[in-house]
Amino acid sequence: NNSKILEGDNTDVQRQDIVEENIIVKHRIKPQISLGAYFSPEVIFYPSDADNKKAYTVGLGLNFDYNGFVIESGLGLSFSEDNGNYKIDYEEYLGSYEDLLSITFDTTGPTVTPIFHTTTIDVYDSLNKISISQAKNNYTYLQIPLFFGFVKNNRRISYSLKGGPIMSFMINKNIPEVVLPEDKIKVIKIDKNIPTRINTNWQFAINVGFAYKLSNHLNISIEPTFRYYLRSVYNNDNNIITTK
Repeated sequence: NNSKILEGDNTDVQRQDIVEENIIVKHRIKPQISLGAYFSPEVIFYPSDADNKKAYTVGLGLNFDYNGFVIESGLGLSFSEDNGNYKIDYEEYLGSYEDLLSITFDTTGPTVTPIFHTTTIDVYDSLNKISISQAKNNYTYLQIPLFFGFVKNNRRISYSLKGGPIMSFMINKNIPEVVLPEDKIKVIKIDKNIPTRINTNWQFAINVGFAYKLSNHLNISIEPTFRYYLRSVYNNDNNIITTK
């Protein structure tokens, strides 16, 4: 009888272990959804341009973690800039004089009074001059990423590897007007050497993340990211618009 009781006790223990194991497994594979904010400074390298560009992105991300498999998306605003210049061909203003058009006489009074009719003539240098005016153009893009990857969670530190496409839409641009070198000059023509950007572009990104758990509901992470632009963001790298 004692042996039967022991066998029954062992069976109950095994059943309890199985129940506890199922609870642990269910807890492990429970999907987790998290919301985060990010700031991303960037350096953009162009193969055909020695002048690297700087940009930065701010946004919100939504992360779905199912037993270590991660899907992430969100919305971000990317701010970037370009250097352009205006080449101004002009004639310098030297001064003015009054050119006599005609003379009439006022005979209503006791004496005849001459009246001189003139017009102001501006005088410009006959030799053309050239001035270069610098311009800094600013652009704002709306970015929508879609990343897939994996995360390894430890007690306090987690590691992730993610990659996927990013779609960018230009929503605003600010191109300053040309600044003339002097007042009253005669402009012959203005060459606007300004890169023209396309409105939509695609990138592929991959990043490695390191996160530290501050509390049960708050993490801080750093994610070095490499982006590859699938096509140039410019219509023409040497676009020149001439205004006469």
